[in-house]
Amino acid sequence: MFGTLRAKGERGATLVEFAMAVPVFLLLVFGLIEFSRLMSAHSAVETAARESARYGSATGLSPNGLPRYVDCGAIRQAGIRTAVAVHLEDKDLEIWYDRGPGTDSTGACPVGAAGPAPELIEGGDRIAVTVTAKFNSVIPLIGQFIGDHTITATDMRTIVKE
Repeated sequence: MFGTLRAKGERGATLVEFAMAVPVFLLLVFGLIEFSRLMSAHSAVETAARESARYGSATGLSPNGLPRYVDCGAIRQAGIRTAVAVHLEDKDLEIWYDRGPGTDSTGACPVGAAGPAPELIEGGDRIAVTVTAKFNSVIPLIGQFIGDHTITATDMRTIVKE
């Protein structure tokens, strides 16, 4: 008789409390998972912009025999290869050139077209890459809270010509 005596409805009350607490707990857990996915996607977009600009500012020739700074396809592929947490396509990367902060664009790399002629790019010009990706929650209830996000990152590097 040293054990605790339970009231008749106490077992049912524990079950009701558990049933009320589980959805809140699962919402928190899945919310953390989705937030982690969002941060991973953001990091992937930043990395893609950085690696594309880095590739375009490197000296030497690309595998296609062009100077790296005008090989638009290779610049795009350098970013797409590194973005493992998001699905990027060529159209998600915008590439342009300028002469430095506050200057107008001196050229661009349209999707599916050749880049600017190498003689139009001078040593000291900058290559700029903007990467844009959409993030959609895979959990509908969480998606209602956080919505869809467009993640954008831009990186710029100075071009050094050999």
